[in-house]
Amino acid sequence: MTGGFSGDTAAVNPIAEIFDFAGQVTGQPPTRVEIQLAVRAVCVHAAESWQHGMFCANCHVRFPCRLHRWGCRVLAAAGWSEETVAAVCADFRRTGCPPWELPPTESGTA
Repeated sequence: MTGGFSGDTAAVNPIAEIFDFAGQVTGQPPTRVEIQLAVRAVCVHAAESWQHGMFCANCHVRFPCRLHRWGCRVLAAAGWSEETVAAVCADFRRTGCPPWELPPTESGTA
């Protein structure tokens, strides 16, 4: 699969395949745990602008790093749009509240 990224901005590939943690195609939809890890990966491994270009804010390699790409693939396979991913990351940067630590159910009960 070719990367879904162009230039300095990350774009989720609309034809996403489902990968496991090792990068192998599984054919199964991502689990809730994988989606939580993917959200964490794309939020923590965000782009940061430096004078020499865009770098990962966490691991300091050229953006997008391996974990950011993996997270985008998992979220695309789960049906998340680029806009949804961007909104979750923007909310994380704005509030500092990690979206991967939300209650396990939408009703807020454990």
